[in-house]
Amino acid sequence: MSTTIAIEEAQRQLRRILQNAPGGDSVTVVDATGTPLGLLVSLNFETQQAGMDPEEWTRQWDALTKRINATWKSDKSAVQILSETRR
Repeated sequence: MSTTIAIEEAQRQLRRILQNAPGGDSVTVVDATGTPLGLLVSLNFETQQAGMDPEEWTRQWDALTKRINATWKSDKSAVQILSETRR
């Protein structure tokens, strides 16, 4: 499941958002105009319901990949941007 949240709320509620989200769920963080600023993906697999079908999990991750690719605006990859930021 994916949700959208304003950056102000994400700043106030980040810990709660990530602790309560099942593993693999994503949260799109947007600014006041609704422009996506980032994507949070929960790695909290302990809260995930046991017995999730591996094929369904793969389908969800594939859908997430497509969403990221569709909204990615840079000619550079995320790895390139992170490398430049760390310099």
